[in-house]
Amino acid sequence: MVFEERKDRSVVSWTYLVVGLAVNGFGYEAIELFKEMEMKGWMPIHITLVGVLYACSYYGMVVEGFNYFNEMKVKYEILSKIEHYGWMVDLLSRAERWERHLNSFILCQCNPVYYLEDNIDIAETARAKLLELEPKHCGDYVLLSNLYASGQRWMDV
Repeated sequence: MVFEERKDRSVVSWTYLVVGLAVNGFGYEAIELFKEMEMKGWMPIHITLVGVLYACSYYGMVVEGFNYFNEMKVKYEILSKIEHYGWMVDLLSRAERWERHLNSFILCQCNPVYYLEDNIDIAETARAKLLELEPKHCGDYVLLSNLYASGQRWMDV
């Protein structure tokens, strides 16, 4: 109601509502609001697309998520950030399509180890690929060690 009553809307107010709807379980409404935002001529900012990808991930809208992700650079001139890649990894994980797209995300230098709390096998594969890209990055070792600890694999820790 507050949003509807606002006369001085901005891309920030649209973004707050898109993200707010998405994180509170109203993914479809967030997507519809985003479409309305576009129709009214507002260009999203990178946080707006974080909310949209969150909504797509939460509701398993893989095709829509990929469409928005691919449109970011072309249509909106927004460079992908770690948050965008993170929600795409989450989207693929929820849809059980992660393994099929693993290499493309690693080649984009996303760090998928952050997002693989429940799948040690995939995390190990991601870590091996990341080792090729960034062999001196210690954060991945720590994350993988924590992952092993959460699975009580003490010898691997």
